[in-house]
Amino acid sequence: MGSLGVSMKHIFILRHAKSDWSDASLDDFERPLNSRGLKAAETMGKYIKSLPVQPEVILSSPAMRAKMTVEIIKKHLKKPPTKWFESFYFGNEEDIIKAIKQLSDPIDNVLIAGHNPILEDLTSLLVSDGILSVKLPTASLVMIEVNTPNWKSLSPGGTTLKLLVYPKALKI
Repeated sequence: MGSLGVSMKHIFILRHAKSDWSDASLDDFERPLNSRGLKAAETMGKYIKSLPVQPEVILSSPAMRAKMTVEIIKKHLKKPPTKWFESFYFGNEEDIIKAIKQLSDPIDNVLIAGHNPILEDLTSLLVSDGILSVKLPTASLVMIEVNTPNWKSLSPGGTTLKLLVYPKALKI
């Protein structure tokens, strides 16, 4: 195994890139990315492509800024299928865990895209059973190694944080 544990299961957690607040008439759900967000999503797409482990499926919030981030990321990947979950916008980290547990076991790598505070809570729950507080600026990427052979047995604290990176830290 490489340092990223290539033969294990992995959960990528990606917070949407920076959104555009210029149109006050838009509902929060409909806010798009701003120019900085578009660039950051490109950067993160290139970065994910460079990793030895690639997402095989994407589970995402359907909010506009998350959708735009996912579509930009996918341009750099092998076009993994995407499933949209309203609960990733309106719900909580337990809704995301429930969706992950529904994955079929031949899938080893999933990318979750969405919003804070849900993604910070999810990351904290998975890597430390909620003990550690994790901060995820816009377009942050977390990669977690899952220490279980199947998705159904995913449990809080039963994972290892392998990567936490954000666009400003990358020179791509």
